Amino acid sequence: MANSLGNKPEYQAYKDVLMKYDVADFMANKEQVLAELKQALSPKVLASIAKEVGVNTPEYKEFKNTLISLEGGSGSYFKSQFEAIERVG
Repeated sequence: MANSLGNKPEYQAYKDVLMKYDVADFMANKEQVLAELKQALSPKVLASIAKEVGVNTPEYKEFKNTLISLEGGSGSYFKSQFEAIERVG
């Protein structure tokens, strides 16, 4: 998904977080990674991604489900942000 977003500056922080951690690092540093993702993916950036990709696309659904799954029981930031985006349209 990160590669399909193009080179817009507002997406760079998100891409940087993804490039910084491999799978093993992610599992060892889950709370830190989630904190960085939440910072990189502000409500404005998430809304921009949803608008660009389209909320009815498989890419958006995968992006959404991945972030919600990563967050798991440690909060509901991503879930609430995606619900708000989908309510507004």
